[in-house]
Amino acid sequence: MNRKTGALWTKSYEKDGQTIPYYQGCIDLGLLGEQQVTLFHCDPKSDKAPDFEMVTGRDSEKKNIGVFWKNTFQNDDGEEVVYLAGYVDVGILGKRNVSIFVNTRKEKDNQPDFNIVMRMDDER
Repeated sequence: MNRKTGALWTKSYEKDGQTIPYYQGCIDLGLLGEQQVTLFHCDPKSDKAPDFEMVTGRDSEKKNIGVFWKNTFQNDDGEEVVYLAGYVDVGILGKRNVSIFVNTRKEKDNQPDFNIVMRMDDER
């Protein structure tokens, strides 16, 4: 069973004349409560390295709680859909499989750009 557990909005900052995107929002980690999170692009050093990392906190208090890889699947219309698949660490409950999908129903700026979905029947 899957459950929508969070949302992300696209943000950006300037560095060396380039616009660098990142994603900010929140995720409900169950017993740990709702956490503010930021999703950053990683610089993969190998094919198996994650494409993104998810952190909570700021500056010296940042804590990596998850990693994600780009994936694809074909929807019912035969179109290729890109999404992120990975996991988040929910403390004593261990790691949970999480996917991040583009919000295809976004109609207003205050609606999220991405939805975070957690697999709830995951037993690790």
